Amino acid sequence: MGLPDIQNRTISAVYERVCDHIPDEIVQIGPDGRYTAAQSHARSMRIAGGLTALGVRRQEPVGLMLDNSLDAVHAWTGTALGGMVEVPINSAYKGDFLSHILNDSAASALVIEADQVDRLARIAGDLTALRTVVVHGDIAAADDLRSRFTVVDFDALTSSEPAAPQRIDATDLMAFMYTSGTTGRSKGVLISHAHAYTYASREDQARPRTGDRILVTLPLFHLAGQWYGVYQALIHESLCVVEPAFSVSRFWPTVREHGITVTVTLGAMAELLQQCPPRDDDADNSLELAIMAPLASDVDGFRRGSVSRWPPYTA
Repeated sequence: MGLPDIQNRTISAVYERVCDHIPDEIVQIGPDGRYTAAQSHARSMRIAGGLTALGVRRQEPVGLMLDNSLDAVHAWTGTALGGMVEVPINSAYKGDFLSHILNDSAASALVIEADQVDRLARIAGDLTALRTVVVHGDIAAADDLRSRFTVVDFDALTSSEPAAPQRIDATDLMAFMYTSGTTGRSKGVLISHAHAYTYASREDQARPRTGDRILVTLPLFHLAGQWYGVYQALIHESLCVVEPAFSVSRFWPTVREHGITVTVTLGAMAELLQQCPPRDDDADNSLELAIMAPLASDVDGFRRGSVSRWPPYTA
């Protein structure tokens, strides 16, 4: 199976195909519920409609500073389906890091967790473009911001009238993905729909495939969690399970509970799993493919101790 023509590498084309093939199958499970393909699309379109009602227009940026949840997933897919530009923001950012991204992106709207609003309040006087703050959680957390911004409850987005279907071109911008800023201030990388799709799909490789169950423990503000996890699962009409965060103690129970076959680990995650004390049932799980960057220090040992069905490792 190869990649589709470039004009079909858009999130609207993906949802159209998935909702045609498996509208009533559960495709997303998270800490805040589970959704079929049709429900995921409908909810995303309502969020797009809510953002449109707040004055966000086509190809205009929307900041998303959210913890892992299906609300975060649908906030992203909603902006994309609405033809808007997502600006994912590291949920640990504060001070100059946060104000730089908000000002540089010129996002007029920001969707933010209630427990992060205090960080926004500290830099409110430095913000040049932000006009609307959508609070995910207790909206009272933003009471002190009402004199400067329009403050909206996230639930108002999910209960809005759906946006009118947009014609999304593969060359339309889908996101401003900001670099980590190791050599200076973070730089916003312009991401088209075709770029994100091509990174996520892996349709030119053997895995993933329809029927896989993909576990996302990486943050959704990072392209590995968002594209290699959620988007990839949607493209392949596979189930995606979103965890609030990576947890050593929850990892294998989650794999077993949901029959996970594919996951992605970064940094020390694989190493932490490998260093857990061995258990008799370590190999009793469904995982078949784990992408590691970098590799665990003892890949063969990880495979033997944790995954019974992997083929022998070759460098």
